[in-house]
Amino acid sequence: NSPIPKTLTVEEAIAMAKENYPSLKESQAIIEREQAMKGTSFDFGSTSLYTGREDQGVQQGVLSTYGIQQGNIDLLSGFSKSKFYKERIKLGEKFYVVNEQQLVRNVMLAYEQISYNKAQLRFAKQLDSVYANFRSAAESRYDTGETGKLEFIAASSEYQQIQVLRQQAYDDIEIAKRALKQYLGTDQEIETVESPYQVINTIAILDSTSVANNPLLQFSMQNAEVSKANIGVEKSQFLPKFSFSYDKLKYNDFSGFSAYQVGISIPLWFFPQKARIKAAKADAMIAENQYLEQKAVVESRVSQLIKSLEKTEKILKYYKEGALLLAEEQIAVAESASKEGEIDYVNYITILNSAIRIKQNHLQYINQYNQQTIEIQFQLGNL
Repeated sequence: NSPIPKTLTVEEAIAMAKENYPSLKESQAIIEREQAMKGTSFDFGSTSLYTGREDQGVQQGVLSTYGIQQGNIDLLSGFSKSKFYKERIKLGEKFYVVNEQQLVRNVMLAYEQISYNKAQLRFAKQLDSVYANFRSAAESRYDTGETGKLEFIAASSEYQQIQVLRQQAYDDIEIAKRALKQYLGTDQEIETVESPYQVINTIAILDSTSVANNPLLQFSMQNAEVSKANIGVEKSQFLPKFSFSYDKLKYNDFSGFSAYQVGISIPLWFFPQKARIKAAKADAMIAENQYLEQKAVVESRVSQLIKSLEKTEKILKYYKEGALLLAEEQIAVAESASKEGEIDYVNYITILNSAIRIKQNHLQYINQYNQQTIEIQFQLGNL
């Protein structure tokens, strides 16, 4: 026996994806890496232990030295480095949000596709009943000699097309489920909630069309901040580094002597570092312009999506207020007329196919509307 599929709401699917999907774990690891790197901001240099012996001649004796040195102590640039890594941590967090929002969008789109294909399957089953009756009636009339074989062949052909439509809907559901399972990170059989297929409510979604929360834009903005902080790091390389040493001295058999040294080191040949600062400034300018370009792209994308959504909404209104009712009436009248013998099979098939196209197009526009809504939510950072 095959295991019972686990039924998931879209919210449960999103929660499972967030828990299991590798890209979020990778993003979290990036944040932890930058947090660890922040601990390297203040560099206390390296420690050296040494000993020495100096023979000063027969009459002078021997001078022995035992010492410890701490060199290349870099404290002053630590503040700039600490700020840089703080910005890097924020960048990692923004990267996490980008991956999270993209994952939620993909889960919602996959879930929506399953719902759409299920609606197509329900419609195909409804048509199956209609065309089965038509084929049965055509077969009966053919057997009694009321009509020729052509009507029976036409009815059988239309019925077979509905079987193909049903099978396509079944297959499309399975394909969409596999896409969803990819994001959920599970091999377990899943099922989505059975509910009437309808549009996503956009009233709350479009309260604000500001792109300030767009995840990709937020990431681009933070990348510019990282580049600015890197300028400070490069400038801090001009700051001095420190060294310290302490020696214990022994002269012949006399001990208790000591000496210490404190020093600083500064770069005298500063042209290479000036070049690095110039390069860092160029990187910051590039990052800033990339942010501005990204902002323009996102604003244009949102504007286009909202206009497309409004267009689809008008089409759906046309279907709701007229075309769907007309399609239902076409099917009912055609079935009634066919039973009463008031309509020939050619007109019957023509009327049914017209009604089918209306209903299929309506489902396609609902699917299109929902996909546009999900994409707008992603672009506005509302997922």
